[in-house]
Amino acid sequence: MSSHTTVDLFSVPRVGVSTFIIRKVNGVDCVLVGKRKGSHGAGCYQLPGGHLDYGESWEECCAREVKEETNLDISDISFITCTNDLFVKEQRHYVTIFLRSFTSNNEQQAELLEPHKCEGWQWIPIEQLKHLDNLFLPLENFLKTNSPSKILP
Repeated sequence: MSSHTTVDLFSVPRVGVSTFIIRKVNGVDCVLVGKRKGSHGAGCYQLPGGHLDYGESWEECCAREVKEETNLDISDISFITCTNDLFVKEQRHYVTIFLRSFTSNNEQQAELLEPHKCEGWQWIPIEQLKHLDNLFLPLENFLKTNSPSKILP
C-alpha cells in the first residue's frame, strides 16, 4: 500500500510569471495590460502571465502564457525581479517572477484569447502604469518597490 499525500494547491505558495511586453507606440515605450475578470483580482489591471508549470523555465512559461492569452510572439525575455504577494482575503500566496520581453513583430496585434479571464488588452505608456487604478497585487507590489524605469533594459 502506498502512502500518498494530497496537498491543497493554495495551502502553499505558488509561482506566478508575469511579463512586461515592451513595444514602441508613436515613439513612446509602452507595455501591454489587461483587466482581470473571473478570479482573484477581478477588475484589476494585470500583465500577461500565469502559473509556472512543472519542469518549465520562467522564459518558457512567459512565452507560453503570452501566446495562450494574446497570440503575440515575444523575444529577448529577461528577468527583472520578483515579489512576495499575499492575497489575505483569498488566502492565496504567490511569488511572482517579473520578466521583460519585446514583441517580435510590431505589426502583430494582441488578441483576446481568454475572454473569461480578461476584459481586453491595451498598450499604455510605461510611465502611466503607476497612475492606473486597481492594479493587480503583484503589479502593485512591483511598483511600490521599483521605479517604472526598471522595466526597460
